[in-house]
Amino acid sequence: MNSIDHVISNHTNVNSATVPFASPRPTKKHLVQIAKHVLARHGIHSPAFITDEALDLVDIDDALAWFNGSLESVLVGEMRDIDHGLQALFGFNGGKPNGMCFHVLISVKQ
Repeated sequence: MNSIDHVISNHTNVNSATVPFASPRPTKKHLVQIAKHVLARHGIHSPAFITDEALDLVDIDDALAWFNGSLESVLVGEMRDIDHGLQALFGFNGGKPNGMCFHVLISVKQ
């Protein structure tokens, strides 16, 4: 199991029911929010969450390395396969302010 102490901003899990567009649901219900400084290393400036199960499979920097590549446009609600058997769901919450309304949910590929 990977240590997630450096990954989470707040040492509490976020219930997937509180993350909009979290369907299809990850195989585990517990998500951790990835710390801003970890996301910044990979050029990600929106909130991002990862399942406990995904963290059991891969180091957080390996999971986020996919975002460093040349990406095509991504649509809200779109699920993309990323490396290491993971998938990323790109979501939107119109009730959040600019810069916080888009988010990414990383889970084990179904």
